[in-house]
Amino acid sequence: MIKTSFHPHFLSDALQNISDLIRNRSAQSPEMILKLSDLLSYILYENEEELIPVEQELKMLKDYLDLEKIFYGNRIVISMKEQGDVSGKTIAPLILLSLVQNCCEQFLISLQQKLTIDIKSMADDKKFIFRLSCNGYYENINGIPRQNTGLSQALLRIRVIYEGKHKLETQSENGFFSMTLILEPGAISSNMQKQREENIFYEPV
Repeated sequence: MIKTSFHPHFLSDALQNISDLIRNRSAQSPEMILKLSDLLSYILYENEEELIPVEQELKMLKDYLDLEKIFYGNRIVISMKEQGDVSGKTIAPLILLSLVQNCCEQFLISLQQKLTIDIKSMADDKKFIFRLSCNGYYENINGIPRQNTGLSQALLRIRVIYEGKHKLETQSENGFFSMTLILEPGAISSNMQKQREENIFYEPV
């Protein structure tokens, strides 16, 4: 359940926006349909795999951000930089995508907010580092901050899968969220492997 918590609000918005593009005969329509199709296929089927190539996860992340940028224009400012060679490195599917998607989803609740999201990924022979910072981590409801539960579940999934084989630092303040994730590429927690063998599934906390 944690694994498949990719927010359905994105799909609803994406279909509506693509419909608008088609109605306006936008030249971007075919490209957006293909990107959405690839993304949905990835979400529905690749999450059955224990590990997938890091480069595949990064590509899907780019496609997702491309869609959001087309749909919301100057309401979203995106910076994404990659360093190092990820060839041959693997990661649990939807780890990075769910983190970024939940940041975007929280931001889109308010029509007044403008999202600035900065992503950096670095790879070497021993580790993969992913840094993310964005605003919109909290939604103000009647002046009271409310935690982004989707993002909390995405972070929980990382702790479950990579227990003892990762470093995760997060910080949130005044609606700004940042995190640094360091993974041993291809490493899966022995506890998670045991759970798979016993066919026991974690539930959201």
